[in-house]
Amino acid sequence: MKSVSPMHRVLLGAAMAMSVAVTVFSGLARAQAWPAKPLRVTVGFVPGGGADIIARAFAVELEKSLGQPVIVENRAGANGVIAMDSVAKSAPDGHSIALAISSTVTNTLLKKDLPYDLWKDLAPVVLFATTPLVLVVHPDVPAKNTREFIDLVKANPGKFNYGSPGNGSPIHLFQELLSLKVGLNIKHIPYKGGAPSMTATLSNEVQANWVSTVQSLSLIQAGKLRPLAISTRMRSQTLPDVPAVAETVPGYAADVWFGFMVRAGTPEAAITRLNAEVNRINKTPAMGERVAKLGAIQLYSTPAEFGAFLKEEGEKWGELFKRVPIRADD
Repeated sequence: MKSVSPMHRVLLGAAMAMSVAVTVFSGLARAQAWPAKPLRVTVGFVPGGGADIIARAFAVELEKSLGQPVIVENRAGANGVIAMDSVAKSAPDGHSIALAISSTVTNTLLKKDLPYDLWKDLAPVVLFATTPLVLVVHPDVPAKNTREFIDLVKANPGKFNYGSPGNGSPIHLFQELLSLKVGLNIKHIPYKGGAPSMTATLSNEVQANWVSTVQSLSLIQAGKLRPLAISTRMRSQTLPDVPAVAETVPGYAADVWFGFMVRAGTPEAAITRLNAEVNRINKTPAMGERVAKLGAIQLYSTPAEFGAFLKEEGEKWGELFKRVPIRADD
């Protein structure tokens, strides 16, 4: 075997060091160049809704801070699956961003044929807002708070019902979670959307419902609905006098949350910068005002914290699905 001279070893070492340096430099250059082209935020719901409004608010500010156009694309259908799938199959470069909401996790339990694997194909970036829902009843229902509602339904098993926008909707899940925790026999009446569900509640066709604080505020003030409790652990600034369910039922918590995710394999530097920009924007007074108008509460997280939150959500709703038969609307 031919020996390698000391000088040859030095030259080989220098060449290898130069190669490594070039590779590292190239990687840093790519990371520092992000974003290198327009970004696209994909929303799985129609324009004008809460999810679309909050995504567009962040898109405007991200465009200013990142120096690239940020386009919001609505790809409605299948409760957000179509939009998430488009990002799950995008290039892993951080230029395609998905607006993730609470159904992003529950879809993995409701739909057995998802075209993507949430846990393998997508990466968490940031959790930035949560929207509490308020448990309301028709004024003819004698219950004035959560405890009275629970006692009333328990004393009249099967007599009362509640409405929702459809099977597998957040409202359906919120009430089933409460019913499971305290042992309620209350019938679920699914409607084709939130508007007919609300109409049914106002006419006392159904006695209870879960609605957004903003959507229900004027109806509550007019005495057409009575608020009993807020779904999140904390009270809502919109209805500060309405207690959280957890104040009566310890451990209960449910919300409609919002966050951003990207394709798995996206460079860590891109994820880190996007996370920092969203958190920074979220702390500005202007964004605080916009989020408050939606009845939402601002949140801040690292990518790791958002990832841990997603797993907690999967475990919470997974336990419910094991014990309560829930199917999604076709």
